[in-house]
Amino acid sequence: MARLGARARRPTSTARLLPLLCAPWLVALLGACGDGTPTETGVGGVGGSAGAGASSGGSSGSGVGGAAGSTPDGGSGGSISVEGCPPEGPFGTAQGEVAPDVTLLDCEGNEHHLHDLCPRQGAYLYTWAAWCSSCQQNAQSGTHNVLWSAYQGDDFDLWFVVTGTTSLQEPPDAAYCALVRELYQLNMPVLYDPTGVTQSMLQLQPNSASLVMSQHDVIELTGPWALPIVEDELQSIFGH
Repeated sequence: MARLGARARRPTSTARLLPLLCAPWLVALLGACGDGTPTETGVGGVGGSAGAGASSGGSSGSGVGGAAGSTPDGGSGGSISVEGCPPEGPFGTAQGEVAPDVTLLDCEGNEHHLHDLCPRQGAYLYTWAAWCSSCQQNAQSGTHNVLWSAYQGDDFDLWFVVTGTTSLQEPPDAAYCALVRELYQLNMPVLYDPTGVTQSMLQLQPNSASLVMSQHDVIELTGPWALPIVEDELQSIFGH
């Protein structure tokens, strides 16, 4: 797979997105025009009519996060039976270890387990928080949509995990998850982490962290997000 570089940006430029991102109702809900600093306001309205509208107006399709063509069992295919899945451990959070199981929720409130990804040849999890300005930039760039499209034909899954709102005291919920999915037009499965298990059990920072796993949930990469490193790991797993 060639480097994403300039291809990572979607046809809809950041400049064209700014009027939407800076609309007063979105500033109040998501804090998308802030400097990434957590605030104590602007989250309570997510469960209201605007959040509900995002939920009902999300991406078409079924499965995790309503991503087109996805299923509850993974990216581009259905349930796969692979010997050794789910993994039995021992578990750890370092490179070469088997990741522990954690439970996340999709934008419709359905549970999904990290060990559901065990049969996949490769899987990638990215953490996103609204109070993180670099997270907002990554989502606006369309990079993860490009990664999802590049490997969707392979035995691959990508989970975009919403870990935080504009307030450290207010965890995300299903309506907030749907709002983020719709705002950034995310095509991959979108989930949310209301209890902080990605940080407490996977040792991932809540803002812009990467977890790349090969089959049987073996950790190949964990740490702060960096596109070239993620690309290298996926190329190593899939050979392109």
